[in-house]
Amino acid sequence: MAQSFLYLRYILFAVAVRAQTEWPCPATDDIDPCICTFSDDTYLDLDCSNISNDTQLLTVFQAEFPFSKIRNFTIIGSASTPVNIKHFNADVFGNIYFENIYIQYTTLSTMDGDPFNRSQSTLQKVHITDNLLTTYPFDTLQSYTLLTDLRLNDNNLTHMADIISPTLRHLDVSQNPVLRYGNEVFYDIPDLRTLRMRFDGLTNIAKNSFRYLTKLTTLDLTGNSVHILWNGSFWFESSLLRYVYINTNILDTIEVDAIKFCNASTDPNTCDPLEGAKSPIFHMRNNLLTDLPSNVWEDIFNLPSAVSSTNTSFDFIGNPITCGCNIAWIVTNDNYFERVEPASTCENGDTFEELDPNFFEANCNVW
Repeated sequence: MAQSFLYLRYILFAVAVRAQTEWPCPATDDIDPCICTFSDDTYLDLDCSNISNDTQLLTVFQAEFPFSKIRNFTIIGSASTPVNIKHFNADVFGNIYFENIYIQYTTLSTMDGDPFNRSQSTLQKVHITDNLLTTYPFDTLQSYTLLTDLRLNDNNLTHMADIISPTLRHLDVSQNPVLRYGNEVFYDIPDLRTLRMRFDGLTNIAKNSFRYLTKLTTLDLTGNSVHILWNGSFWFESSLLRYVYINTNILDTIEVDAIKFCNASTDPNTCDPLEGAKSPIFHMRNNLLTDLPSNVWEDIFNLPSAVSSTNTSFDFIGNPITCGCNIAWIVTNDNYFERVEPASTCENGDTFEELDPNFFEANCNVW
């Protein structure tokens, strides 16, 4: 009898110790192989990187969580050993809600509806990168009142619905080579600062595509297949734009009025000059440009640089530019010439820093 009583006391003590060491996390056995940690006397984090399959993930979130809010939810594998999850049901996370989600190097490919909908008032960052994801509920972003950072690069996304978000600041959908979307996809993201669409198979930039991103600082379209900038392709209302990357495309034509900085207007077909506009650094390396016509570029060359640390605003390295009298308007103007990256290339292999302004003045009609 005494032994039984002592054993019972031991069991109760063990349970109490377990509760003390695991609280405020769920019981370890109930969420295994996920790991819950309690940090800064405030936050719960949950790492499910050792999860084996979709069923096991469902079981974890059926456990009893003393508190429903998770700061950082993580599933991260490696390029050589991705985590074997494939699908998120709409209710996979039960009543749990998150502040930040990091999912990388898994086999996740599909979602039902919006599996994060219980996090609409808390979610700040979503990084689902280097997976096999084909769908994402872009049409629900308006409901996420704190979301600032959405990164879905290196997936297999096929469609991006028009985005409405008053809070989103950073969007990366790079390396989704079959991604498709409408011309107005970015019309209603007024706080967006960085937009990255690298290696997305992009072939066309419609008029006003980025115009209404009035706080945009960085636009990165590297590694696509754009061959022409149409009139209006690069119309911007942002006075904060610092960097435009369109490196490694097949760009060979830039129409007159393709690049302009516009005052806010209700008429999408007009572009009155933006007061206080400055020129970002245009990175146009490794394209097929053969000419830099003054009627395309001179208005932009006349703008002050938006980046105070450098006066270089135009990088044409790796383009086969014909370096004859067609570019004398640049070479013979000291202010213009110093704005061009010195290593920008001519079709004969010379660089701009090798060009002699005096020769151009003597042999070209320069007014």
